[in-house]
Amino acid sequence: MAYTPPYPDGWRDLPNESTEIDARALDIMDKGIADAHAAIGSGGASTGATGILFVFFNEVSKNWPARSSVTSSPLQIVEWVGNAQPPTDAVGGVDRWFGPLAGSGVTPEDSTPPPVFPDPVTGVSMTAPSGSVSGSVISLSASLTTTSSTTFAFAQIAVRGPAGQKIDTSFHPNVTVDGTLVMTGSITATAPGTWTAFATHNITGGADQASWVDGPATTFTVTAPTPTPTTPGGVPLIGISGLAWNSGTFQGGRSASDMTSFGTWRGRPLDAFLTFSDRWSWAGMFEIQADWPAWPGVIIISTPPQPDGQNCAATAAGTNDQRWRDYGSALTAAGLNTDKFIVRVWEVNGSWYSWSLTNNSEATFIAAMKRMSTALKSTAPNVKISLNWNRGYSGWGGSWENVTEALIGSGPSGRYIDVVGIDSYDWYPAQNNLSNWNNAQGQYPSMSAMATWVRARGLQMSLEEWALISASGGSGGGAVGDDPYYIGKMWDFFVDNADVIAYEGYYNHDGAPSTLQHVITSGVYPNAAAAYRSSTRWGS
Repeated sequence: MAYTPPYPDGWRDLPNESTEIDARALDIMDKGIADAHAAIGSGGASTGATGILFVFFNEVSKNWPARSSVTSSPLQIVEWVGNAQPPTDAVGGVDRWFGPLAGSGVTPEDSTPPPVFPDPVTGVSMTAPSGSVSGSVISLSASLTTTSSTTFAFAQIAVRGPAGQKIDTSFHPNVTVDGTLVMTGSITATAPGTWTAFATHNITGGADQASWVDGPATTFTVTAPTPTPTTPGGVPLIGISGLAWNSGTFQGGRSASDMTSFGTWRGRPLDAFLTFSDRWSWAGMFEIQADWPAWPGVIIISTPPQPDGQNCAATAAGTNDQRWRDYGSALTAAGLNTDKFIVRVWEVNGSWYSWSLTNNSEATFIAAMKRMSTALKSTAPNVKISLNWNRGYSGWGGSWENVTEALIGSGPSGRYIDVVGIDSYDWYPAQNNLSNWNNAQGQYPSMSAMATWVRARGLQMSLEEWALISASGGSGGGAVGDDPYYIGKMWDFFVDNADVIAYEGYYNHDGAPSTLQHVITSGVYPNAAAAYRSSTRWGS
C-alpha cells in the first residue's frame, strides 16, 4: 500500500523522555491506521498480506477519534507492536496488539508478536500445517523452506491439546535443507476438543524452549471419543505422566524409590517401573519390597517360571504349582492382587536364559507357562502375566505367534498371559536413520508386527526395555551411542500405537555387560537426552 505522510519530514521517532508527545507524530500514527483500514476496506491493500504492521514503542496515550468510515477485512488486519497503549478496537481500528516490551507496565492483549517469515536472520519460513481428522487421528503436513543451505538440529510438527497435552510427529534430526523440507505425520488425540498443530525447528540444538522457533498454527477439532489404551481386563492407564500410555523406567534396584528420580530428571513422573527378581532361588524370586503396595502405578517384576539354571520340565509337570499358589497368596496379603502388578517372563526367544525356548521344547515351555499362570491366578486372580520377546531373534527356529497364540486361550483363571512384550534396543542395527529403522521393523519379531498382531486379538503389548547403546560397548551390533533419531522414532511408535500399549520403559541402567551404557541421565548422550526431555516428548 502506498502511503504519503502528512508532513514533509515524514515519519519520525517519538521523543524518548518527554511526557509531552509530539502532536505531529501522533497525527501520523493516527492517519496511518486510518489509511490502512481504508485501503483494506476498499480492496487497495495487497491481497497476499495477512496484516499491516505498525511498530510503536513509547508509552503514549491519546483520545483517538471514532472513525465510522473505517472498515476491516477478515483476511487483513492492522497490528500494533510495543509498549504504547494502542487505540481501542472500537474506535481506533487496531485489530490486534502484541506486547508490551520487557520492562513495560502496560498489559497487552497477546504475549508475543507472531513470527515473521522468512525470518530476517535465518531466512527460514514455515507453513501452517494442513491435515485432516479421522476419529482421533490427526494427519498432518507442513513445510519448512530456507533461502540458503541450513542445518537444523531438529524439525517437526508439534501438536498441543485442549488441556495442554503434547503429542508430536517425528523429529527430523540433523537435517540440512536447501530449499523445502516437507514434514508429514499423524498423531492420536487423547481427548476430544480443539488441537493446535504447528511446524517448529531448532537450529542450535539447545534443550531450552528459547532454542525453538514455532511457525503459524492450524487448529483441528476432535469429536471422537478418546481412545482407551487398555483392552477389557487389561492393564489400566494410570495417567500420572499425562501421556496416552503408561511410561516408566528401570534404573537398577527393586524398590519404587529406586526409580522415581528418573521421572524428576525427565520432567514427567512415572506411571510404571520395571524391576528384576533375584532369579537364582525361589525365595529371591518371590521377595516383595515394602514400598510396592503404596506405589500408585504399574509394577513389572521380571521372574522366570523357576529359578535360573533349571529348565521348565518340573514346572510343566506341576511340581512347582504350590510355590506359585503361595506367591499369589503373599501378593494378595500385601495388597498387590491387582491389575497393576505384572509378572514378566522375559526374552523367551533368546538362548541366554535357561527357561527360554532354545533350552526347552515348545510343548514343555507352553505347559510350564500354563501351570505357572493357573497356580498364581488361583490365589491372585487380578495379577497380570506378560510374555516378553527379544526383537529380531528366532534362534530356536519356531514361531513366536504360535507360542503366544497357545497362551492367550482361556485357562481356569482367564487367559494364561495378558500382555505380549518385546525388548528393542538401539542396535542390530542402530536405528539412526529411516533405512535402519525400517530394517529393524522388518525383523522377526518386530515392534510393528507385534502391534498389528495384538491389536487384531484384543491384547496389549509392552516395551519394558528400550535404550541407547554405547558405540564402543555395543560395536558388535553397530550401535552409534548418542542417537536422537532412535528416540524420536520410539516416541512416534508409542503415539501411533497408544491404543494397545500397556506400558513402556527406558532402560536407564548400565546393562549386561555394563559397557553397553544404556544410561541416558548421565550426560554421555546429550543429543538423545535433549530429544527425550523435549517438551514435545517426555519432558515438561
